[in-house]
This record gives sequence, structure tokens and C-alpha cells, in this order.
Amino acid sequence: MASASKHGITTSQVAGSNFSYQHLSFDRFLNDMATLERQHVELWGIAPHLHIPQLAADDLARVKRKLRERELSVVCLTPEQVMYPVNLASPVDWLRESSIALFRRAVEVCVELESPLLFLTAGRGF
Repeated sequence: MASASKHGITTSQVAGSNFSYQHLSFDRFLNDMATLERQHVELWGIAPHLHIPQLAADDLARVKRKLRERELSVVCLTPEQVMYPVNLASPVDWLRESSIALFRRAVEVCVELESPLLFLTAGRGF
């Protein structure tokens, strides 16, 4: 069991994230989280780790297996949504529609990875 700090926060309440691992392998990230005794992770949906538009069923099965092997659970999925071409508030129809499609797929990924949370920003208009 994780010990509590003087503020009552335990290490099990702190999730690791692959935000700073975008130039390292997904396995390296997972191994580091296990070494640091993380129990929960937030996954940033970026290439090559977890590029939401390109994830196939076998990719998700592989991710789930790797998480399970290290006794890690996903507490939040954060699809890329700040960089172009993702913008839910775009007045440009094709961009808004493709952004909505990305988030719908992200919801499916959340369900598959048993993540209770999906991080979503409202987008930005002109």
C-alpha cells in the first residue's frame, strides 16, 4: 500500500502520463510507470503511441495487454486536440466534422481501455 504524505496524498493517487515520452517508446513509458510504482496512467493520444484515428482493434488489444502485464489502469485518455487539424469549434465544416469523428473514436477507445475519463477541450473559434 502506498504511503501517505504529510498532506494525506498517496502515491496511488498520482497518475503517470506519456506527455513527456513522445520521443520514446510506449513500452519505455509503461516500464517506467511500473518501476515508479504507478497504478494509474493518463494516456495522451499521439503518434506513435496511441494515434486515435489510426488505432485498430489489434492495436488496442496490444495496449490493453501491455497495461495489464504491468498492472496499470487508464484513468484518462487525452486525444491530441490543441494542434491543427483538431478543433471542435471550427466554423469550417470539414474540420469540425473530422474533429467530432476523432472524439467519437476516442470515446470508443476509452471504453476499450476502461478509462472513466476523456479529456476534451471546447476548441477555438476565429
